[in-house]
Amino acid sequence: MSYKKTAANLNVRSGPSEMYDKMQTLTEGSAVRVVSSDNGWDRVISPDGVVGWCSSDYLSEIYPLSGKLILLDPGHGGKDPGSISYSGKYEKYVNMEAALKVKARLESLGAKVALTRTGDYYITNKERGRMADSLNADILLSIHHNSLENKDYFGLSTYYNTIHYKNPANGYNLAESIYLNATTVKGVYRDGILDRNYEVLRETNTPAALIEIGFMSNPAEELTIHDESFQDVMAQKIADGIVDYFNNK
Repeated sequence: MSYKKTAANLNVRSGPSEMYDKMQTLTEGSAVRVVSSDNGWDRVISPDGVVGWCSSDYLSEIYPLSGKLILLDPGHGGKDPGSISYSGKYEKYVNMEAALKVKARLESLGAKVALTRTGDYYITNKERGRMADSLNADILLSIHHNSLENKDYFGLSTYYNTIHYKNPANGYNLAESIYLNATTVKGVYRDGILDRNYEVLRETNTPAALIEIGFMSNPAEELTIHDESFQDVMAQKIADGIVDYFNNK
């Protein structure tokens, strides 16, 4: 998925031709998400969520995260493996895989992206949170996968923190934007946007959120988590959520 803006007032139509009905008119400079293209027409999602078609001749590509510095935190690492999945996989590796995919998507949208760790080594949650401040990052996103002894639990959740935080609304808004996009992925169950006193979120003045993409302890959800097509779509949706966060600030 890419982002484009209109070069003039532009009609959104119900199909890829001027023969189709007009659904709405976008003003010049409106930013849209491009889902697909067909013979000179782009299938777009308009700023207010209308899905339709626009002529490609009047759309130009933009990079909505240009100038933003985003710190991604692949949770755990080194002596801290994180959760151990139903099949015996360590969360720390799965978190890194997800973080690298999100990083690639964010960079394609113009962002500069840093990682709290670039290999399999240990770093405290306090250090992760404070790294965002030292880098003067625009946001911090900590990426995790959940686990419980009860293997029936499943679902995606995001987290923010309101303790020792200058602007708690920013943390909530970031968690909400990511959650609303990520939970549109087919088969993902909504497990909530939750306020938690997690150290990685508490030890920073940077707008910060944490995502638990799914339950590694659930056999069916673990299979989904390791599916590469799911990983690619989830990375795109997380990136879209971050774009929405900045657009709505």
